[in-house]
Amino acid sequence: MGISYDSSDRDLSFRIALEYFDDLRLLFNAKCSGLEAWQIVSYAISLCLFIAWFKRMIRSNEPPLVQIRKSVFSLLRSLPWVRRKLEADLAKAQVEIEEEVHQYDHMREFYKFLPERCMDSEEILADGRRYAMMGERRHVQHYDPQTRDEDMKLSAKLFDLFSHSDPHRSDAFPGVRKMEAEILKMTCAMFHGGKDACGVVAGGGTEALMLACLAYRNRSRARGEWRAEIVAPSTAHPALDKAAAFFDMTIKRIQVDGDDRANVGAMKRAIGPRTCMVRRNKGHKGKKWDFRAKIDEKFDSQDKNVVFLMQKVLFSALKH
Repeated sequence: MGISYDSSDRDLSFRIALEYFDDLRLLFNAKCSGLEAWQIVSYAISLCLFIAWFKRMIRSNEPPLVQIRKSVFSLLRSLPWVRRKLEADLAKAQVEIEEEVHQYDHMREFYKFLPERCMDSEEILADGRRYAMMGERRHVQHYDPQTRDEDMKLSAKLFDLFSHSDPHRSDAFPGVRKMEAEILKMTCAMFHGGKDACGVVAGGGTEALMLACLAYRNRSRARGEWRAEIVAPSTAHPALDKAAAFFDMTIKRIQVDGDDRANVGAMKRAIGPRTCMVRRNKGHKGKKWDFRAKIDEKFDSQDKNVVFLMQKVLFSALKH
């Protein structure tokens, strides 16, 4: 049998609530009786700003201590004498970087606007040859020194065949699609991916790293963790930070030892329930701590966005 309340009971409860609010009003007025109007306004504005800052802090992926540290450093950098010191150091660093970047460019002449007249092919080729001579003093790491000339000639011929192609238009350039598929299959075979493994061909190292991080983040979210975390040595590629910022991930940077090797103990302690990926050096195994390396195992047939890295070997450690 239910309990019913008539209108008189509701009115009584309402009057009691009003009395409580009136008592709070009188208490608040008594506490603020000694304050001037500008003080009350200042306190109210400060409270609103603090609430807005606190909401932004708790919504961020960065730990609170990191955010507080950044806020303190930002405040210190805003001090006049600190800002002048930083500007002087930045100006010095800018000069050093410019000298290093342009050390082979003795003319220091640059195109800043479109030419007023059209340049013919010979003029464009002359500029290209002059630019090419700037890099001849440097060692080219992309080719074997013993076969460098032959490899460059072969690359030039292949580029001449496919420079006009667009890999996204597989219907118009089926040969490019076939080459990419063959590259992926050969890479799958090297990494023992299995018949269901798949991937994409990236345009560069940064894109490859970002696509790999995207795949690991998606897998982490599929497992119910929405704040995926990367554990990496402090010397790992900065593209990891870019990927973390793009894909709403966090990254833990672990200091390396004196010989630039990853501190295994510190890496182990950094691994937590939100860890979706561990960056480690090529050749290390990843079968400890109930973790498995994606590179050493067969890939799940349903994990269709697994990305193989062509330029760099990037491992992940995912809990079962």
